[in-house]
Amino acid sequence: MSVIFVSRHPGAEMWVRQSGLSVDRWETHLNVDAIREGDFVVGVLPVALASEVCQRRATFVELAIATPEHLRGKELTFSQLVSLGAKLRCFKVEECPLPALPFAPAQAE
Repeated sequence: MSVIFVSRHPGAEMWVRQSGLSVDRWETHLNVDAIREGDFVVGVLPVALASEVCQRRATFVELAIATPEHLRGKELTFSQLVSLGAKLRCFKVEECPLPALPFAPAQAE
């Protein structure tokens, strides 16, 4: 069992280091082939990657940040993460069949 932190953001890495979480591997990119059953993957991942982590019987722990619109897409500092109330949240993510979605009929020309 390993704890793997995945992020390319220095502020997020500093936040996790200050949290007291014992991390075995610090990664800037997730290699899902290296994930083993029982591992903990911590970070901010797209849903499809989080699902792959869970398919491997590992645990996905999100670094959750309530980012206001004016800060989206910007590099957040450790202080900003603290002031935004960053926290760790655990998720079980799995792909499910696509339901029938409502589509508007194509417009006739």
